[in-house]
Amino acid sequence: MLKIKDNIPLQELERFGFEYEDFYDVYEFSVSASVMQVKRDRCLTLEGDIFDEKEGNQYLNVIYSLIKADMVEKVEN
Repeated sequence: MLKIKDNIPLQELERFGFEYEDFYDVYEFSVSASVMQVKRDRCLTLEGDIFDEKEGNQYLNVIYSLIKADMVEKVEN
């Protein structure tokens, strides 16, 4: 599982297209009906039809950008 590193302010996610949803206290990146969320535990979760080629590629691009920016780490479930 990927997790945003503890030393990264979650507001930095906005540079990658995430928006803060104050009602749920999460950062979300949405494509159609699918959403990638970062909750206070800082883990990236995906919900919806991420297997659609176009939507899946958009999520992969964001995850790749986060990895290149050294903002994520791999953690055990």
